[in-house]
Formats: sequence, structure tokens, C-alpha cells
Amino acid sequence: MTWRRWAALAAICGVIIWGMTLIPKYRTPLPLLLVRPAPESKWVGIDAKQRIGIMLLVQDALEISADRTVLTEAPQGQKGTAKYEVLEVSAHRNGDDLTLLIDRTTVDGKRSQLQSSGQPLESLRALTRALGSEAKALAALLPVKPTAFWELSRLLALTSPMVFSEEIKRAQILVDQEAESAGAHYALGNLLYRQLLIDAANNEDSRSHCEKYLLKALELVPGYPRAACKMVRMKTDVGTPKEALEMAFEFRRSHPRNFEIYGALAYAARNCGLLDGALESLRSREAFCGGLVTDPGLTENTYLYSGDLDRFQRTLIPIKDAPLSLIREFYRGYLCLLRGDQSRAATFFAQPDRGTDRKQFESLSRVYSLALKGQPEAALAELRQLRTERSILRVPDGEFTFKLAEAFAFLGQRDEAIDAAYRAYGQGFGCTRWYRESPMLINLRGLPRWNALIQHLQERQTLMELAFPAHRFGME
Repeated sequence: MTWRRWAALAAICGVIIWGMTLIPKYRTPLPLLLVRPAPESKWVGIDAKQRIGIMLLVQDALEISADRTVLTEAPQGQKGTAKYEVLEVSAHRNGDDLTLLIDRTTVDGKRSQLQSSGQPLESLRALTRALGSEAKALAALLPVKPTAFWELSRLLALTSPMVFSEEIKRAQILVDQEAESAGAHYALGNLLYRQLLIDAANNEDSRSHCEKYLLKALELVPGYPRAACKMVRMKTDVGTPKEALEMAFEFRRSHPRNFEIYGALAYAARNCGLLDGALESLRSREAFCGGLVTDPGLTENTYLYSGDLDRFQRTLIPIKDAPLSLIREFYRGYLCLLRGDQSRAATFFAQPDRGTDRKQFESLSRVYSLALKGQPEAALAELRQLRTERSILRVPDGEFTFKLAEAFAFLGQRDEAIDAAYRAYGQGFGCTRWYRESPMLINLRGLPRWNALIQHLQERQTLMELAFPAHRFGME
């Protein structure tokens, strides 16, 4: 072998060895599962709301610092290929300083402890670096002043009041004080969004204000997953799912392993009838997470609309230690109705008034509860009142309007059912398959107005399918 060949071979070997040394540095980080320990005594000087907010901020810090999957709920089963490290998070407050205490269990069962202390930014920065991530974006996420961090942690933790006017005022003050904090802008945008969903008296500018603050959060931290997913949901709820999908694909490019972005993709896709695409997104999410993941406060209706009722039922199983969700309880009753079990359905619909921020589902549950008790007139009056209350919302949520159509049909009001279905179509809900196959709407099939609606739906859905083929929704 000539000396030139020896030199070339040596160079190739050198490149291979150099590349192998880089693999640990640049490989995809393992998924993480964040859990909060049951003993509240592990949290010192921190109130209940702040505990929730700090968990969210820890998740944000880890997500924006690396392309990784960060879970806050364990998957149902481990049927996927993902493995994850478990981080049990607790914290202490000393003045305005934050001490984070992490009990870490690696995929091979080894246990260790991490601790970081100091001002909140420095404490979170030390934690993310200890877990192998960069922390450059943290300064843009968090407030500069430590006192503002503690206020932000409270404002992120939404419980269930009927209105958020006081929190919105506080969040506006925080944004004014911390104009370069993406977390502060997200908190205000999220509060405005939640208020839009429930307040019939909001003004003309409230929706644009909501979008303004969410977009500012994304400007400060490009691709910020929590703000990105909220933007996708808001765009879907206001009846612009095409715009929502385009945003979701853009956000996925910056964080392709973030499982919540795949949920947002599925949400927008199912609303415009792209069920194959929505299912592809959910399969990708399960592959990242290692199993079926559910949101404590939401439901994954993609499975419902695609006819997989058993899988849909699995997503409704109550989550341990999570507060009762009236959305999930409504759908448990709704699923019983679809299966013809009215007596069991009644037990789920008969939930007490809990003053939640999802009052619409509470009201709709009362409609079905009254109907199943043999009080159709009272049920119809309740349903018409709910329709009136929702008619002036700035975030109409066509998917929920469709639920009103189903309820009117259940009560035998075919004209009002078709009217509500047309409104749902106008508000952007275009899942043609479920319009056709919902058992609640069987008494509308064959009516001329209904057939015309189905034709409009199919035409719009065909255009969406051409623009967004199913293969675009999976892993990149």
C-alpha cells in the first residue's frame, strides 16, 4: 500500500473517531417525566398555585433548551419505544431565591439527587445544564426581577374561577414591568384566551389582545412550545384551522420531539376533518412518549370521530391526583349514550355545579341530565339558553357548537339541530365523517338541508386534504 493510501486511511479513521466523540454531545436527549412528590412538606415557603407554576416553568426551561420530550403525566402502558428519566421535583423559597431539589431516576434505575440554588433564573439555568441542556433562552423566558418570578408562577397556575379579571390585571402589570419576559406575555395571553372561552361580554379588542401577547411570547422565545400550542388551539377555536395547521407545522420544525405540538396538530386536523393526519400525529406522539398520553383537562376526540370508541374511552379514565374534569365526565356520559346505556350516562351527567371555567360542559351536562330524567321541556330551555349565551362569544369553538346540534337532535328538534350544525360549519368545524356518522344525528339524514350541508363540508374538506396530506403529520 502506497503512503498516499495509508494517509487517506488514517484521515478516514480520524474522522470516524472524532465523530464518535461527538455522539454523546449531540445525540437526542432522553425523554423526561416530571413528577411532583406527594408530601407537600417537600415544598417549603411555596403556596399551592406556585407549586403548579414552578412545575410548568421547569418543563418550559427543559423544552426550550433542547429538542426533547418532557412529560408531566406517565403514559398509559409502555407500548412505544421511548424510555424516559423520572425527575421528582420539589422546591424551597428563601426570600426571593429558589432552591430546586431533584430526585433523578435514570432509565437503568440509578438514583441520584440534583440541587440548584440562587435567584430563580440561575437556579433553573443550573438545573437545565445539569441535565445536559443549554440554557440560553431562559433569560428571555423568565422575568429579570426575582419577585416577578414568584408572581409569574402564580399566574401560570390557573385553577377554576368563573372569571379571570383580577389575574388579568396582575398579569398586565407583570408584562408592563417585565417587557422582555416571554413567560409573562404567555401568562397574560393565556388568561385572555381562557376568558374569551367563557365570557360573553368581552369587547371587540379582547381577541386581538390575546393574540398580541401570545405572538410576543413567540417573538421573545421563537418556537416556545407552550405558547405555540396555545396559538394553534386559539386559531382553531376561532374558525381558522388552515392557519392553525400552518403554524403548527412551523413550530414543529423547531421542536420536532415536543409531544404537545403533535397534540395541537391533531386538534387542528380533526377540526377540519383530516382524521388520517390527526391519527398520524397521535401515533408520533405515542412513539415519543412510550404510550397513550392524555391531558387532565381535555379529551382526544380524534379517536371518537374516527370510530375508535375503546381507545377514546381509555383517554377518559380519571387521572390519579388530578381534579375532577367536567369535560371528561361529560364525554364519559356522552360515550354511554352513543352505546345506548342511558342509565349509566345519567350518572356522569348528574355532576354538581363546581363553578369551573368550563361552564359550557356543565350546562350541556344538565341538558342531558334533565332529558334523561324525563324533563324534555326543561332540557330544551337550558339548551336554548346555552345557545344564546354562546352566540356572542369572540371564540365560538365550532366543535362545541356541533355538540349543541347533537343535543338539539337528541331532543327531537331537527330544525334547530341543523341550524346549529350550519353554525358549527361556519365556525370552522369541518369533520365530515362525524357529521355523517354521529349516532345523535341519525334523524337528520336524508333531509335536503342536511344533504346540502354534507356536500359543502365534503367540498371544503377535499381542498384541505389536498393542502395537508396525511404524511405531513408524522415525525420529521
